[in-house]
Amino acid sequence: MLELLKRFEEESLEEEDEDGLVSRLEGIDLDKIDHETLWGLLSEEERQNFTRMLMDPTSEDSQKLLNTSQLLGGHEDPWWTLEDPSPDVLPIINQVPSNMLAGKFNHLLLFNIFHLSLTYAYTVRTFALSLLSTQLSDELEEIRGFMLPLSPFLRDKKSTTTFTSVDGVVTDWASRLPEVRLVCTRNPPYLLTSV
Repeated sequence: MLELLKRFEEESLEEEDEDGLVSRLEGIDLDKIDHETLWGLLSEEERQNFTRMLMDPTSEDSQKLLNTSQLLGGHEDPWWTLEDPSPDVLPIINQVPSNMLAGKFNHLLLFNIFHLSLTYAYTVRTFALSLLSTQLSDELEEIRGFMLPLSPFLRDKKSTTTFTSVDGVVTDWASRLPEVRLVCTRNPPYLLTSV
């Protein structure tokens, strides 16, 4: 009986600690706060628990924290990586009118298409989506806000930006990545294979 009461008291203390952490972090943008300030918001016990989980990634607490099935809930693999994708996940291919195929086009347009493809692929991978067209409208605004700065053609319909090489496309595109993502731009071949 005494052990049962002790366990009940420990559980209620843990719940209070979690509530305390939630109230301390309320209203704080975790994407913008520096790590020193965030670390300072944790109690000594929370810091020790966190450090212990880092030191022993095989512990039960670490495994609970790193449970990828919960982290990736709602994650969809891109359709092009699926072995046998069902028709409902494949994109709808629009037929191009024959009069659009008959004329000549400037070959530099292909570099702009490549730039847009990088933006699309990077966005799909960043948001762990399969297709952008399948997302709910509330997520579309966030995705749109993420994509617009990455490509001059999306932000400005009258953009006259012209690329003459793949290197020029990659350099321009990488320079538009958010600061947090710039770590990837040090090795452009890796960037292209990871997108």
